Amino acid sequence: MLKVPILEAMKKKGSVVLVILALVFFSGACQQQESKGLVLPETPSLIASPAWAVVNKPYLKAYSQASNQATIVTVFRAGDLLQISTDTMGQSEAEESWRKVLDAGSSFKVEQELWVQLRGISLYDLKAKAQLSARRLSSSTSVLDQPQ
Repeated sequence: MLKVPILEAMKKKGSVVLVILALVFFSGACQQQESKGLVLPETPSLIASPAWAVVNKPYLKAYSQASNQATIVTVFRAGDLLQISTDTMGQSEAEESWRKVLDAGSSFKVEQELWVQLRGISLYDLKAKAQLSARRLSSSTSVLDQPQ
């Protein structure tokens, strides 16, 4: 078999190029990079934030404090949509069955502290879910309110 000098030279150069490429690849892969600090977002379930509630009783009294002995400020009706505080930190055990009303929409303009009992409302994490429930309750109670 005849050896062609040009082919032999190309084989040697090709293997040299492959070795160089392999060295460049592995040297880049072995370099240590500075790790950046991982910043995690706050967990929403641990943050005290407003939630949504729908009155699930025909009438629900709203008090000036979290107590049945407090002054009754207004009365909500079944289907009323309320924005409430989910923050129970610092409340006594008796107050934990109450929620502070932050906004009552068109039902009542909240100008002072209002408290409602937890057993008179259904809680929702999204306003859209609460609105749907409120519409259903309002339509079912409006049929009952009509004279026959």
